[in-house]
Amino acid sequence: MNKSPFKILVTGVESTGKSELVKFLADSLNLPFTREFARKYLEGLNRDYSREDLDAILIGQLDLENKALNLASAESCEAVICDTGPEVLYIWSEHKFGKVSVLIQRALIEFDYDLVLLTDVDLEWTPDIQRETPGLEERQVLLNKYKTLLQRVGVSYCIISGHGASRFALAKKRVEEFLNKKSPQQS
Repeated sequence: MNKSPFKILVTGVESTGKSELVKFLADSLNLPFTREFARKYLEGLNRDYSREDLDAILIGQLDLENKALNLASAESCEAVICDTGPEVLYIWSEHKFGKVSVLIQRALIEFDYDLVLLTDVDLEWTPDIQRETPGLEERQVLLNKYKTLLQRVGVSYCIISGHGASRFALAKKRVEEFLNKKSPQQS
């Protein structure tokens, strides 16, 4: 029986190059990927988002992951690159609303990514209508929340820092090291 494809998560604070990094990794390693569902969802709203919208975003994100996993299985791909997961919604809900839904808490308990790449806040913040935290100090606080949360749920992660090609190269190296270490065990 074939092993399920690995799930590689790229996560972190807004405006840290997650989506660009996901696309680069998918293209350079010829792997399927998921886009960040929140962006499309929020573009479709004609109002400010609420805490309840975060549950809908989680459901949409997990659906995209399942579709990518099915595609990866059908095409015998080794892994799927995921652009964010339940940890983003947990941190954002806690930060913005002071409360996290049971659905998001449950998804975090069931956190099942094989490799987590956490993007550093060393990139300049880029304005965007959906972005809310331009200050470096607040972004650093959020990054520390990611680290704490991932440690609390028992997840190891790799910090991805640097600019341009060096950032991409570091992320690709971490993914390749992971896949090379895990591949012989897949049969």
